[in-house]
Amino acid sequence: MFEGSQVSSVGHGPKSKIYGFRMSLWWEHLGKALFERQDWDRSLFDRPWDPECIRLVQKEAKQNWETFIAEGKPQHVKGHLMRFPYHVNDDGTITHLEGHTYIPDFPKSLIFGCKTMIPNFITT
Repeated sequence: MFEGSQVSSVGHGPKSKIYGFRMSLWWEHLGKALFERQDWDRSLFDRPWDPECIRLVQKEAKQNWETFIAEGKPQHVKGHLMRFPYHVNDDGTITHLEGHTYIPDFPKSLIFGCKTMIPNFITT
């Protein structure tokens, strides 16, 4: 949804309903614990295009995945956002992460690379 009155100015992102929606999604999917920590700059989420913001989201998703697949006593995953066990190659082909041929909760969910039915236009 385009909100013309909310177009961003140089160096500042827009503060619109879309902004609010994105922030609430991040709050929910990355976990409240992330937002309560003091070891990162909260203004990163005002700049979702910033590579530093992207790295933070990817790092948190990877940590959630590693917690989810950890051996031994089940641990609490901090948020809902996590890395899927897919790898997209430079040419757009899809393979599974080494050692993960299925999603742990769904052992019949085999990852067949390009047969996973993710359209090429999404990965290339």
